[in-house]
Amino acid sequence: MEGDILVRIQRLERDNRVLKYACITLVGLAFITCMLAATSTPAIPEEIVARSFKVIGKNGLNSAILAATDDGYVGIFFRDPQHKMRFMTLMTPAGDTTMSFADGALKNRLEIGAIAQGSAKDYSLRLLHSDGSEAWKPPVRNEVASAASP
Repeated sequence: MEGDILVRIQRLERDNRVLKYACITLVGLAFITCMLAATSTPAIPEEIVARSFKVIGKNGLNSAILAATDDGYVGIFFRDPQHKMRFMTLMTPAGDTTMSFADGALKNRLEIGAIAQGSAKDYSLRLLHSDGSEAWKPPVRNEVASAASP
């Protein structure tokens, strides 16, 4: 009987030592893992691919959107806290770009770049009245001189 108790105590002491070493090892591994995670630099992706990105203000009212459409247009759009479009840069599928600045009534007031003129386009600058009519544009059409001309 005494021998059985002594064997059981020895087995309990051995199990206690194994358990103690196992716990110390696990705590050490957890500490090393935490240190490695804290000191390593995060991986920065080389490229992020998406159809659009939207950035909104803390109040959720003003925003900026960078988006591409299925039909080939790409644009950057800025809205004010009243959710009205104030600035836009747009590239057409043909590669023509336009920048437009708008007033609070959603009317373009300044256009720069490839500006539609009926069925044609003009590369220019236009200032507009609030009713959409032209207030000013350069007196001479902005044309690229051909390389063959002297």
